[in-house]
Amino acid sequence: MTVISNTPASVRLVVRILLWTIPIIGVIRVTPTGAHQVEAIQNRLDILNRGAGQTTVSWTSSRNDIRPLLPNNCEQEALPEGASRRWQCTLPLSGQEIEIKNLTWSDAEVIVRVDNGDEQIQVALLSGQNNKLTVAHPRDTSGWQVAGTYFALGVEHILKGFDHLFFVLCLLLIVSGGKRLALAITAFTLAHSITLALSVLGVVSVPVAQVEAVIALSVVLLAVEYARQIQGETGWTSQKPWLISFLVGLLHGLGFASALRETGLPQGEIPTALVMFNVGVEAGQLLFVVVVLAIMWFGSLKLRKERHWPRFATAYIIGSISAYWFIQRAIG
Repeated sequence: MTVISNTPASVRLVVRILLWTIPIIGVIRVTPTGAHQVEAIQNRLDILNRGAGQTTVSWTSSRNDIRPLLPNNCEQEALPEGASRRWQCTLPLSGQEIEIKNLTWSDAEVIVRVDNGDEQIQVALLSGQNNKLTVAHPRDTSGWQVAGTYFALGVEHILKGFDHLFFVLCLLLIVSGGKRLALAITAFTLAHSITLALSVLGVVSVPVAQVEAVIALSVVLLAVEYARQIQGETGWTSQKPWLISFLVGLLHGLGFASALRETGLPQGEIPTALVMFNVGVEAGQLLFVVVVLAIMWFGSLKLRKERHWPRFATAYIIGSISAYWFIQRAIG
């Protein structure tokens, strides 16, 4: 008991969070890890146009109730059981309509990527509201279509990037004062915008797996600081929120870039796609901040401030899930 009582408070908090991780693993082991990857969208259709008789269509999906409907000139290849489906088409698919069957009655989403082989890439996100896509002719991809698609991808990505949302949530919980909070969010936005652009354009290259692990670890550390703050202690985030937000934001930008590289960029519209993806990320982040602030305001009316258990529970839940992500990504 003497050894435990002499252990620093921050170390004891980390140990407690890790202990919380054990039962939480059983709950989230079958859910997405929250990484900044396109894996959040499990259904993907890739069309590679190489001219007459050289068009390949690949379908990867986590579901059996949806599938693409292709023109009659596309013949499915025989592949090993469990492998993704693939078709060879005798004619280019430019100008033809692709439909995802049963998507209208489903909650699934499908990302479609068309590579015309001449540095022209078309990307679209299909859902129940829009389950069809007309494949664009080479050099006929609309700038507005690119802007809308990448904006939607940015919003989709941030709202499914739970580690990013956890970090923003910790900022909202730790940083007091509207001006200081606005400065922290601005620094975070600026930082991840910089590394997103540098990474996508090939100026900076870092191992994605290590970045994802460190991102999860940063959320664990913020959860520990929030728990310490409830006990009356102060840390770096509460003292210099803009600095911590900026440094961690650099990491998150590299995570965003890995998702954008997986999707691909239309070579003729790189600035538009990059800017609109980032704008979509910021729109999703702003929506999350507004919702959380509204919940916090409503909660302050219902719970007396001296009741600490809801805040402690929040810190431990965020920290435990993020610790699980860190361990999973570090081992992987």
